[in-house]
Order: sequence, then C-alpha cells, then structure tokens
Amino acid sequence: WLKGGSHRLTPPPARPVRLRQCSWGMLWRLRQAAAGLVVAWWGPKPEDWPVPGAWPAKYYDLAPVAVVDMCGGERGVSKWENVSRGCAEWTVKTLKCQQACHQTNYMEGFGVCMQNCSGQPERDWCDEPRSAPIPARRYCATFVNRWNLCMSNLTRLENSSEWMGVVDMCVFNCNASLDIQHEVNPGRRDPEPLGWHNSKCAARFFSCRGEDDRFCGEVNQLECEPPLGRGSQRCFVNDNRCRKNCPVRNATTSDNATSIGGAWLSALR
Repeated sequence: WLKGGSHRLTPPPARPVRLRQCSWGMLWRLRQAAAGLVVAWWGPKPEDWPVPGAWPAKYYDLAPVAVVDMCGGERGVSKWENVSRGCAEWTVKTLKCQQACHQTNYMEGFGVCMQNCSGQPERDWCDEPRSAPIPARRYCATFVNRWNLCMSNLTRLENSSEWMGVVDMCVFNCNASLDIQHEVNPGRRDPEPLGWHNSKCAARFFSCRGEDDRFCGEVNQLECEPPLGRGSQRCFVNDNRCRKNCPVRNATTSDNATSIGGAWLSALR
C-alpha cells in the first residue's frame, strides 16, 4: 500500500462492520450494565438529603453501620448494592419501629409493637446480591438466624430495655463473635474480627497452652510477650484458635448461641 512509489503511507481500506455478528454480544453487555445500574439505584441519592452539600450527601452510597453489622460487609467500605436489599430495608425499618414503639409502648407491649411493625428477617434475603462476597452472605445468614432465634419470644418482651438487652447480649454476643469470625471465613488462618466486635468488646488474648502447647487457650495479657505484655507467651488478639498454630483447637467459648444456624454453612462453602 505504498502509493505511486512515494514513501507516504496510506491506511488500508476499512472493513465493513459485521453488525449481525456483534449485535448479540453488545446486547448482552448492555443488559449486564443495565442490571448493574438497577441494583445501584435502590439506595438513597444525594438529592434525598434536604440540605445541599451536607456530609450525608457525600456518603449516600455507603451502607450505614447498622445495616453492615446486621447484613454483612465492611464498615465505611460496603455500598448499598453490596448488601442484601431485603435485609438492609428490614434493618432500617426495624430501627424506625424501635423509635416509634419506644414512644408508644415503652413499658408494656413493646415486643408486640415491634412484631406488628417490622416482623422478623428472612434467611432467603441473604442469597442476594450474587455479587456480594461469599463471607458477607455467610455473615448475613448467620445473623438473620441468630436474630430469629434470640427473638423467638419477641411478643413476650414487655419493655424497650428487655428488647435492647436481647440484641446486646444474644444477637451481638462478644463470646460468640470469636467463633463466628471463623465460621464465615472457613479456611483462613487469620480472619478479621467482626466489624462491631472491636468497638463493643474488650480485647481478649489467646496462646497455645497445655502439654506441648497443644491447645489454644485464653491467657492474661501480662503473660504475653512484648509489646502486648511482659511475659514470654506468643499471644493472638481476639483469635480463640491462635491462627491454627496449635495442634488441637480448644473450645474456649461457652456461649450456647455460638453456632446458631451453622447447618446452612455447607451450602455456601
């Protein structure tokens, strides 16, 4: 394609675009993009905030802490489209119902008010979205099951304080969280603590104990080697399995609700 012996290059003739061959691929990509936009649109938008430029409008796409703690994800990172829509909407509604029932049924009939207002969450919600990481879906299913079991006597809770006590001591139990962090991340030697654990629960220290250091057990912080303590034990913070460094894992937690809903785990692994 040298023209007339000159050294000026001319491009080859353009080939006709075969629309029939690429139309289906293009259509599929457009459908995928549209599906992603539909998922992203279900959360709040900047214009939903009445004050222009207010800080909530800057972070409108992030799922709030209460939603992430109940439905899975990471605080300050997970967006609305990364968590279960059914679970997220139920969580927000439950928070609103708690405020309303606190005003109308603070001393009597609080549980009945909550049951009629928000009801109970459903395990099937946690199967969506499929784009969410498997640990997040495991987490969601775990805490939906924990909530339903802990709140099995919801209508018998007479006042707001009893309801809050169940949420605090049963659903979000500090002892149970140490085992749950391993259940939702099976196979990982160093799973991250659950998002709410560090802000609610005191730090606990574990080390390989017993004959030949065979068992992972809780120790006093002073027994840990520096900088954690002044002793000689190699310690693991908030990890009751010592990152699987001990030959045998010792069951260090005694919470009866630790493995609530564990039977469904095999379906997601």
